[in-house]
Amino acid sequence: MTLLKQRQQMNMSASMLQSELVLKLWRHQTVNLLELFKAVSMLAQAVGLEKPGKEQEVRDVMEGLNTRLRAVQAGFGEMSLYLREEVEDDILALGSAQLKKNISQISEYAGKADVKSIQLYLDNIFGMLFVKVVKASKLPNLDAGFFKSSQDMTDACVVLRLCGQGREECPQTAVVKDDLNPTWDEEFILPVLPDQKKLTFEIFDSDEDQWVGRGRDEIGFVTATFRHESGAWIKRKEPVLSFKSSTPLSKSTFEYHLLFVNTFQQLLCMDPDDGLDAVDTLRLVANHTMQSVNYFLTQT
Repeated sequence: MTLLKQRQQMNMSASMLQSELVLKLWRHQTVNLLELFKAVSMLAQAVGLEKPGKEQEVRDVMEGLNTRLRAVQAGFGEMSLYLREEVEDDILALGSAQLKKNISQISEYAGKADVKSIQLYLDNIFGMLFVKVVKASKLPNLDAGFFKSSQDMTDACVVLRLCGQGREECPQTAVVKDDLNPTWDEEFILPVLPDQKKLTFEIFDSDEDQWVGRGRDEIGFVTATFRHESGAWIKRKEPVLSFKSSTPLSKSTFEYHLLFVNTFQQLLCMDPDDGLDAVDTLRLVANHTMQSVNYFLTQT
């Protein structure tokens, strides 16, 4: 192959890569912003039609929303962030799915002239929670009993439950059998709705392998709040609380890590070496209903 052809192929490859990066910018920043501006602009017409003769009120409402829109736009970050090769499209696609869902909801509220709901969604237009369930220590042995082997111990698993969710739609860890000090080291990515502020780790003893036929017994829970610390990893070890009394269970503890991002800029700038490997995590949790794009797009 001649030197000229090699250079031509290199230039062609570079051009294709640049086109892919520009397309990524268009899909995940430009299109979402255009759709958002269109959705909010519908409100001016709705408010104006509903309240004729109150132009100043409409103007005040729109000025307040414009302030929020500028904050949302700033949260997308500079265009150059989207043009880096190391930015993974899978993560951006999951984030875009959430944005499209929230923008669609804003359009619906705009048609109803529901200003407060639009403000809530603009203030919380994006949210994604990266979670690592690490381990628990000194759990009570719910499998102990007169008719059971001395080797039968708690078979622990953890359900990750955002506020407002039914337990059946939540992701959970694998079951660690016969261990009062289980280690999971499992990672999850959770899209967060605008009104969700807490994540509860619910610990259960799985009895699916027991002859009595029970599903699982409650052990305890730990609740984490996350919106006040966006963009930074939180690593905690906390006492496990009783489901019945909300008081600590003897010496039982639970360890977890989490990172909440509330802007695309934080998502693009997150350092996977400081916590999870976001790409591997996304593939790992692909089968969890909570993490799937289809789930997010079908929720109301």
